[in-house]
Amino acid sequence: MAKNGKRILVALGGNAIKQAHEKGTAEEQFRNVYTTAKHLVNMIEHLGRDDRLIITHGNGPQAGNLALQQDIAKDVVPPQPLDVVGAMTQGHRLHAPAVPREHNDGEGLEGPSSRHSQSGAGG
Repeated sequence: MAKNGKRILVALGGNAIKQAHEKGTAEEQFRNVYTTAKHLVNMIEHLGRDDRLIITHGNGPQAGNLALQQDIAKDVVPPQPLDVVGAMTQGHRLHAPAVPREHNDGEGLEGPSSRHSQSGAGG
């Protein structure tokens, strides 16, 4: 890896997925992740060959909400431990950018990783 490129760190907080004024429905979260993904794709398209984009995210609000759901339903379904709840919500983060078109106004979105790798700038 060349040493002259920029290193850009994007830290997405849980509010990038669920805005404070929202209920947190799947549709709201998909829409927010899609909007964020469009911005990330734009950033990737403008990276230089030696630049690197690093993406991390918070998971607090989503894991907290799922843990609450688990607790409320504990008499019907055994609740999962917090590490499993975290993994479940992280899986949702991976799924959300690939949501059906009805959640993103009919626009398609190429996967940022595949586009970056195909351009020869990733890796």
